[in-house]
Amino acid sequence: MFHIKEKQEQIRDLLESLKEPIILEKFEQDLAERPEHILEIDEATEIAVERYYNAKQREEMAEVERKKAEKEALMQGDNIGMRGLKYMMGGNELIMKKEKNKLDEELVREDWMNKPEEEMNEDEKQRLKEFEQRLKDSIEKQRKQWLVNLQRVRNEIIEIKAKFEE
Repeated sequence: MFHIKEKQEQIRDLLESLKEPIILEKFEQDLAERPEHILEIDEATEIAVERYYNAKQREEMAEVERKKAEKEALMQGDNIGMRGLKYMMGGNELIMKKEKNKLDEELVREDWMNKPEEEMNEDEKQRLKEFEQRLKDSIEKQRKQWLVNLQRVRNEIIEIKAKFEE
């Protein structure tokens, strides 16, 4: 189940990159596979009783809540731990995000490409067409690579399921 969930996260990232709807197959254990379910408490059968707190307990709870709010307010300021984590990870949470942005960085539009076509000479028009074609090819190549990876990960899930059944 753990390996399948990891693969489904990869599928989710790939589908997000492809801008397709995210539809994932659900995998759940049967009750027969979880004998500890007998000890679980169901909210529908649980009797709810509101706990009574005396004045002293309410004051203590208010004090704890106030201290917690103060601590959270301090944490909202300059948080060295989160800054260190972002710096350590290079500002990116996933490698997939880096790959997504790499495509944008690879082909950069030059300033002269932004002027109207009437003001361009023949050489600039030709280079602009070549740039647009390279950009289109690059996008299509990346899309094909994502589709191949998506199919590979789905096949890995099928293999995991087959090994488990064996």
